[in-house]
Amino acid sequence: MRVLSNPLARYLVKRTLSYLLTMYLAVTFTFFFMRLIPGNPIMSYVQALLSQGQYAVAEEAKKIVDRYLELFGLKGDLLTQYVAFLKRLIFHFDFGPSLIAFPRSAQELIIERLPWTLGLLGTATLISWVLGTLLGALAGWREGSVLDRVIVAMALALSQIPFYVTAVFLVLLFGYILGVLPTGGAYNPLLRPSLSLEFIASVVRHALLPAASLVLSSMFAWLLSMRSLMITILGEDYLMFAEAKGLKKT
Repeated sequence: MRVLSNPLARYLVKRTLSYLLTMYLAVTFTFFFMRLIPGNPIMSYVQALLSQGQYAVAEEAKKIVDRYLELFGLKGDLLTQYVAFLKRLIFHFDFGPSLIAFPRSAQELIIERLPWTLGLLGTATLISWVLGTLLGALAGWREGSVLDRVIVAMALALSQIPFYVTAVFLVLLFGYILGVLPTGGAYNPLLRPSLSLEFIASVVRHALLPAASLVLSSMFAWLLSMRSLMITILGEDYLMFAEAKGLKKT
């Protein structure tokens, strides 16, 4: 209990519990949502196999259905499926097979795409922080000027636009209307992944639109925060005293 008497420890415990609860609720919602929506993916697979003439005998088709039910964790009632799903997720970190890329597993697809996601988000976050900090400092330094009013007005207006709306606009403009940037993919499929300049340039070119949508949607929060901080610092007593002694603001 002595640990919880520390404010920092209490904060960390609360945040950790909050994140765990959020993850649990998200997983639970996803589980029930996927099972309550209309449609039956297993029957779709079986019908596709039957249409190809692979399983013409009813007994063989039934065996395939039972096997799919086991693979997707759909045997038993809803509560039994939910408990089995949590056990498989918590103790084995197994998300089960993918619905869109069966028989590949879901975690295999996640691991395959995770480096691209982290690279894109990390780069976009760094760029948005640098641009937001610089523009916010400039706006705060020139508080009340035309430049400050323009920057703040743009920040307040554009910060309310979701990143996916910005992404759609950028794809339509630069991908379809102007046709200067690719509309999808991580790199040119004709190239083999390597450290060559051609491959790196292709990756950067394909990442421009998604990175730009993330930067434009997040940099303005950094901008407004930095502007407020700059204005607060410029109003500190030691700076006013230095200006009174003749120190130039510029």
